[in-house]
Amino acid sequence: MLDTVPSPSLQFSGLTGQFHVAADVASLGGQTRSDSPRMKVAMRTPRQTAKRDHIVGAASRVFAARPYHVVCMDDVAEAARVGKGTLYRYFPSKEDLYLGVVAGAFDLLIRRLERVEAEELPPSIVLSRMIEAIVETFARHLAFFRLMQQGEARLFLRKRQVVRERRDRIADGLARILDRGAQTGVFRKVDRDLGPSMLIGLVWGTVLNHAGETPAELLAQRVADLCLHGILQSPGETL
Repeated sequence: MLDTVPSPSLQFSGLTGQFHVAADVASLGGQTRSDSPRMKVAMRTPRQTAKRDHIVGAASRVFAARPYHVVCMDDVAEAARVGKGTLYRYFPSKEDLYLGVVAGAFDLLIRRLERVEAEELPPSIVLSRMIEAIVETFARHLAFFRLMQQGEARLFLRKRQVVRERRDRIADGLARILDRGAQTGVFRKVDRDLGPSMLIGLVWGTVLNHAGETPAELLAQRVADLCLHGILQSPGETL
């Protein structure tokens, strides 16, 4: 989907045209923001990583429940049960915290997809499991992903980059499986750029419209079936 820019805030028409930016270094207005006193990933101890993940988890629940402009750092500190000093040590601003939540949601999905891709399984099974992972992630965090479609204007460039960078990684993983399937004669060859994007769009639209009344497992099965078998009836097949 394409990003649209209504005033006074920016609205994203969906996730299919967005997906990434590392929150540690992000571009805004043509300038690179790398001077913030964020705790660098390489310098974090396991305890610090766990603390950061705990804060991100609490923040994701807060942001999913309230509009961005209403949330304050005190709300997140209370939800995470940490002091404000601790919160600001990990995230110097609400903007940094929000981008950390955005990045974290996608990074969890990416790690799961990478584990599935690494398994020595037929391409059709790997693709089905990757679709299942995407559907389940979108369904589980639907309120938050819906929130991501709206945002403050000043967050537009940084959030768009966060989403796009991670979307590219997800799309690349899907493309590799599609290529592997084509090379082994399991899949027919599809456009390497459009194929993954269309698949992501299909998943997002399905979850957005049906997650409320249909279990994620069933949605994943239906999407995988459509992707793997299409809608044409096979010779001899009966309804």
